[in-house]
Amino acid sequence: MQELKDLTEDIQKKSAELVKLYKRSVEENISLKSKNKELRNKVGTLEAKIKEQAEQIVKLQMLKFLGEETNRKEAKMKLNELVREIDHCLQLLEV
Repeated sequence: MQELKDLTEDIQKKSAELVKLYKRSVEENISLKSKNKELRNKVGTLEAKIKEQAEQIVKLQMLKFLGEETNRKEAKMKLNELVREIDHCLQLLEV
């Protein structure tokens, strides 16, 4: 009889421990989801900032490139080439 009582108490202790572990894991899950959301927002902000800075770099490079007399012809040719490529892409998209 004592053996059955000890076994029941052991099961109750283990059940209580499992409940504690479950509650702790639920709280941790909520915390991690919140942190994940914050990090995703931060990544989005940083990606937007990177895109903006990349555009600024291109603009500055173009200004530098266009500012030099010897490179103006090359720049014009390159721009014409880019326009032709864009036109080609647009034609492909219309199909």
